[in-house]
Amino acid sequence: SWYIFLGGETEQMEKWREENTGQRGGRGGSVAYAGLNFAYFLTIALFVSLLAYGAMTMGKKEPLTNLTIFLVITTVIGLMNMVMSMGTISVDDRDLEDSYYGWYGQMGVLMVYTNFWILLFSSAFLITFQVRNYLGRMAEEKESTVSEHEGDYHAASESVLT
Repeated sequence: SWYIFLGGETEQMEKWREENTGQRGGRGGSVAYAGLNFAYFLTIALFVSLLAYGAMTMGKKEPLTNLTIFLVITTVIGLMNMVMSMGTISVDDRDLEDSYYGWYGQMGVLMVYTNFWILLFSSAFLITFQVRNYLGRMAEEKESTVSEHEGDYHAASESVLT
């Protein structure tokens, strides 16, 4: 079934593993699930594609509208993955004793940290682009008001009169 294909285990599978290997209570937090590995791969692929697209867009000096949309989507996905990965982190001391890295050796912890930094990266560039866009519009408005008054009548300067 799809549940087993995506890394899930039935009750009979867990019972068999418990009886034959001595591991109790499921896989534990230190063992990476196949689904988490796949989700982590997709997260990294999304981030690399964001970097590549952003570099191409900025290198060609194209409008940043599509990049901004991509940053918003990446920020939302990073937040969603970070919140959903919290449920995969084990805090059971017995699970952590078997792992060389302890709490940090869990795939869920890696997912949370990775998505946190992707969230910060995307948010920082999103804010930077919005501020830059706002300042650019303000400068254009200032230039347009100056250019409107250039053709108006001005009194001759004193150096021209003498």
